Amino acid sequence: MDTSSCFLLERFQTKEIKLAKLRQIGDSVYNFSVPLVADLDNDCNSEIIIKGSRYNSLLIYNANKSTLYKEIFTPNLSSEIGIIDINNDNIFEIIVRASQSGINSQLISDRLLCYDFYGNLLWVSNSRININSNTNFETTIGFTDFNHDGVTEIFLSNQIFHHGKHSPHLSESDNRIP
Repeated sequence: MDTSSCFLLERFQTKEIKLAKLRQIGDSVYNFSVPLVADLDNDCNSEIIIKGSRYNSLLIYNANKSTLYKEIFTPNLSSEIGIIDINNDNIFEIIVRASQSGINSQLISDRLLCYDFYGNLLWVSNSRININSNTNFETTIGFTDFNHDGVTEIFLSNQIFHHGKHSPHLSESDNRIP
């Protein structure tokens, strides 16, 4: 599908801002998680991604119909969710953080997890997030190319994770955000 026509380039005209509820999702969702909206599968239709109410799933809704499109079952999650096309295939991957909860095994507790759009676990980071932190505050997952090498790094809290284009694991960078 040619997705170059998913948008219109028109001059912005200032209009009065009005809010109206157009749709409502009927399911219970985790209310401390910020929903993300993106065209995950590059089909010109937006999806809404939010953590499920039982903490162990991601819910993906069709934004146009407000219907559940897919549920991805996960370990117990914290509230951080990020989306990025990490492998440059024009389909977004979903990056989440496994909670430090005792429910999760030590192999995934407090680590970054990467899922593809279909719900397959692609990798688990090789380092915990807050292992060198004195806080348990939840933060935001961010993405940028810190070292300008053409590969996007993932950052969370005071840690930067670097990954290779074909690497199944992340490795913690020596560069920390002070």
